[in-house]
Amino acid sequence: MAGLIAERELNIAQYIKNHPGITKAALVRDLKGKYSRATLFNVLKNLQKQKIINVEADKVNSQIHHLFANEDNIITNQLYELEQFERDFFSLLEGVRAEVLKVYPEVMKKLDKYYNRQAVTETSTIEEIAEIVRQTEFRDITEPLILRQGMFRQCIHIFRQLLQLYTVRSIFVWPLEIKDAQRLNQITSAIFSRLVDIQLKMTKITSETLSYQDDEFKSKGIGLYSANPMSTVIRIMIDDWKRIELAQKYLEAHGLQNETRPVVELLANIQKQIQQLAS
Repeated sequence: MAGLIAERELNIAQYIKNHPGITKAALVRDLKGKYSRATLFNVLKNLQKQKIINVEADKVNSQIHHLFANEDNIITNQLYELEQFERDFFSLLEGVRAEVLKVYPEVMKKLDKYYNRQAVTETSTIEEIAEIVRQTEFRDITEPLILRQGMFRQCIHIFRQLLQLYTVRSIFVWPLEIKDAQRLNQITSAIFSRLVDIQLKMTKITSETLSYQDDEFKSKGIGLYSANPMSTVIRIMIDDWKRIELAQKYLEAHGLQNETRPVVELLANIQKQIQQLAS
């Protein structure tokens, strides 16, 4: 595996963790069509070598081998923790999605009547529409939907905190617990690969929900969503620039101007590129 734990190893290890005591024969049967017998046995050999799983002979028939996840293995424990977070987090996201879509049709119907009453036409100027939008009644109509959209912002904050916690773990915790460089590389690669998977799924749910519109309202041009619904996600994920500025000032105050400036400038360029996606 060249020092990295591959996706199939992760999947098989997780399957064993979810089915403690499963025999090798049962594993081959359950995963038939997905992995060949030879592949599975090679993976099991690697997982056992890395102490991610334990193999125990049956007490009655020593030819039968039972597979267990090694509960003392940090990779196994971290992956289980992430699996639990992912399950609960997406339950939360689906709850938010349901809340948004529940109020959407009613809000749009009220907006349809509101715009008709206010005589908004294709020739209406931006200033005229803005004046209508500033009216209290418009805010009262849209508030139930806007408040529910705001729940997605809070979910994104939760995910960002997860990223920060695992970054701290990867820098300060894992190197103390894992002295072997190869194993440290394995867990870092495995965990952050799984975090990327969670982020992509979150992005899909959020984007699809925020860009949702009934065909009925699409045809009338009625909606509350920006052309780029992911702009909110992007802003939340990069809204901590003040901390970078403080870090720069602190380091430069201790004589590290030449070393600090190129690092911060590179971050600023990356941030600028990402902000263009949110504009």
